[in-house]
Amino acid sequence: MALDVARGMEYLHAQNIIHRDLKSHNLLLDEEFRVKVTDFGTAKHVDRLTSAMTEIGTLGYMAPEVIEPPQPYGYDSKVDVFSYGVLLWEMYSRGKEENTLKGLGLGNYVKQVRQGIRPTIPKDCPDEFRNLINSCWEYEPKTRPTFAQIVKYLQYIIHTHKEEFKKAYGNTNFSQD
Repeated sequence: MALDVARGMEYLHAQNIIHRDLKSHNLLLDEEFRVKVTDFGTAKHVDRLTSAMTEIGTLGYMAPEVIEPPQPYGYDSKVDVFSYGVLLWEMYSRGKEENTLKGLGLGNYVKQVRQGIRPTIPKDCPDEFRNLINSCWEYEPKTRPTFAQIVKYLQYIIHTHKEEFKKAYGNTNFSQD
């Protein structure tokens, strides 16, 4: 699932499209259990010389620069990477942990995110996955990975842990295609 979303977002960003509301409610499964990114109502096409300025998205998934854009530059595709970090956390925690950023008012949300407060990653989360989540949640957009980097990293994880996945999940196809 994580790889499907990352590939979809990699494609969008290659087309200079920022989704701006990436969240679990905007993901669908097809009949082969592949994840599709949906709801492009808030998406924006940008080019290398422009950025977005509008405060848009869903609290709990929203990157700090959406709320406090660095004037006069606004924000770029890295806002989707921040949201993706929340999705990764949701995928791994499966509702076992509370998202400390959901349900806050805008002012409290900004304060919490600025202070580096993020949802608690479960203790049993593998280091490689934890590192990816944390890199997506970086406060500074320029320090977050791109989706191209995320796709490569997830492929690396799948390749290096293929046998472990097969033991845990049976003969599920963990191909990288």
